[in-house]
Amino acid sequence: MKKNKIKYLQLFTGLLIISIFSSWGFLAHKTITQLAIYQLPPEIQPFFFKNMDYLVHNSIRPDRRRNADTTEATKHFIDLEAFEIKSTDKMPIEFIAAIQKYGRDSLLKYGYVPYYIIIMKNKLTEAFKSKNKDQILYLAADISHYISDANVPL
Repeated sequence: MKKNKIKYLQLFTGLLIISIFSSWGFLAHKTITQLAIYQLPPEIQPFFFKNMDYLVHNSIRPDRRRNADTTEATKHFIDLEAFEIKSTDKMPIEFIAAIQKYGRDSLLKYGYVPYYIIIMKNKLTEAFKSKNKDQILYLAADISHYISDANVPL
């Protein structure tokens, strides 16, 4: 009886450790966002550096939205194998072309993070053109999250 309890405890502990160390997590998003700010071009780095606390703190906002927004989850990943392709160079560049090729339902099921990053980049560009500081910061924090998610190992 004791041996079974020990085995179950070991199994539970092992699964817990694997789960903790394999998850991307909030800390990774915050760290990546902060490090990205240091790599920005000198022309825009001071603005982002001055607002680093806001950006780092809010870089996890998209994950928090997942609980309330049912459309949020598939913006965070893409399962290329589901589209039966071996590399991203086979994916259409434009989101509309991807919808035509794979269907909206497939993209919503298997993820569309690269397309969502482009959508966010376009919104961020518009915010820069209109010099809307609040919108720039909001979108920059979000896009940092999606870019991080697009680079999750495995």
